[in-house]
Amino acid sequence: GQANCAYLVDLPGHCLLFDCGPAILQQLAAAGRSPAEVTALFVSHGHGDHALGWPMLLLFWALKRDDRPPRTVIASERTWQVLDGLWENSY
Repeated sequence: GQANCAYLVDLPGHCLLFDCGPAILQQLAAAGRSPAEVTALFVSHGHGDHALGWPMLLLFWALKRDDRPPRTVIASERTWQVLDGLWENSY
């Protein structure tokens, strides 16, 4: 039952996700939440236990295609390099 670190902060009108480890979709489902609810993502760094869920999360958002504006994703320049690499090597 142990999972990687991720925190979901639910505020009026915003749902902030901090980090997205490899089981993020399952973690959200276990909490009764959908990735569609996330309005912003902050990725603290590029280690796998904090970032490996990025390709699946991005794919979910791309396939959802709702009328919501694109989600805000915040990461350092180095972490973006990792996230881009994860995406390119996943699909």
